[in-house]
Amino acid sequence: MEALRDDVAMPESSIGRRAAIGMVMTALGAAALGVGLFTSIPNALVYIGAGMPFVVVGVAIASPLLGRPVVALVGVAYRRMFGTVGRLAEQNAMRNPRRTAATASALMVGLTLVSMMAVFGQSTKASVDKTIAESFSADYVVSNAVGVPFSPAIADRVAKVPGVGAVARFRYVAATVRGDATQVGGIEPIPFGEAMKVKMDRGTVGALVGQTLLVESKRAKALGLAVGDKVTMSIAGKEASYPVVGIFEGLPTIGSEYLTSMAAVSAAGVVPADNLAYVVRAPGANPATVHAGIDSVIADLPTITLKDQSEFAAEQRAPIDQMLSLIYALLGLAVVIAVLGIVNTLALSVIERTREVGLLRAVGLSRRQLRTMVRLESIIISILGAVLGVGLGLVFGVALQRSQADSGIGVLSVPFVQLFIFVALAALVGVLAAVWPARRAARLDVLRAIMTE
Repeated sequence: MEALRDDVAMPESSIGRRAAIGMVMTALGAAALGVGLFTSIPNALVYIGAGMPFVVVGVAIASPLLGRPVVALVGVAYRRMFGTVGRLAEQNAMRNPRRTAATASALMVGLTLVSMMAVFGQSTKASVDKTIAESFSADYVVSNAVGVPFSPAIADRVAKVPGVGAVARFRYVAATVRGDATQVGGIEPIPFGEAMKVKMDRGTVGALVGQTLLVESKRAKALGLAVGDKVTMSIAGKEASYPVVGIFEGLPTIGSEYLTSMAAVSAAGVVPADNLAYVVRAPGANPATVHAGIDSVIADLPTITLKDQSEFAAEQRAPIDQMLSLIYALLGLAVVIAVLGIVNTLALSVIERTREVGLLRAVGLSRRQLRTMVRLESIIISILGAVLGVGLGLVFGVALQRSQADSGIGVLSVPFVQLFIFVALAALVGVLAAVWPARRAARLDVLRAIMTE
């Protein structure tokens, strides 16, 4: 075998040096991630974003060494399932570890990004569900499907539906606070308090009377505001001083850092129009009857929609699903490139090992066994890229979620089934990528292959 083997895989004396460089880069990237996650340094997300490329490049450089345990583990399964053919496939994959790792790295990068977004997207959706469950007391939400305000007469009519206990109007109003453009929410305190579970750090929702203001806690801290302070605010071009009567914890479902009364909004001359109407059923009211009654009110208004809590949560998750679908589609191109890389690597490997393939065929390896050997070698490369990619993606997804925990994404949800599917699909990619190289190897003429120089 050694006499007839092509001398194409010289000993990799530089693997140790490459692995050391890769581990140093990985350590630097991990340090940047740690600084961003576990310290209170400003712009922490910048450190996290800078650390990720270092880790990816470092792992890619060190992958000839890091990939050995993965290949060895797969090799154990191969030997038990395929015997000698499996052993040959494992040894072929490790003959040139640099090439194997480089080929797997292309798939690793794509799956790192896909897995990271899968973890972050799942966590975002879980956080949306938790936020709605914890802060949403209303049974229904009336809104405009195209996102524009609607007539306040609609909420008036909904309030008259039998079984409706309260209707809390919500209006978004453009405003300027200390020179910064922002968005203020106009509410009616009593019904709003029934529709939303508002957690107050200071003051009460009911104190919001006339030209007064509730300020979100983080915004209040940033501006150094406390109950009793006055804020100069401009609404519809009319500037006035608004006393702060309460500090509330953030409500991601409304997205406003300032709340004022409907009376203040009207006094500023804003045209009356509601953006949302939260509906609370009266105690003992039949849900189906109330739902049907509200449906009858908006039946002639095709753009006005009625949603219960679960439908409202699904609506909030929809943009996340759309974003993930777009990202998956774009990253699918990276997977295609990775497949082409595996095909190219296997094809070169078959050409370089032509004499060896001929010898194996001469000593009794069947065409089917030869195709299986090439296919198993391709699967090893794919699984190596998938394991490294999914592992990095899981770490990066967790890091990204933790960095945004204070911005409303406080729930970590890991889609383990989806990540397992990614690895399984990578193995399938390996099978498909090996079709042409395996067929070419199996069709080689035995005698000509042995005589190849």
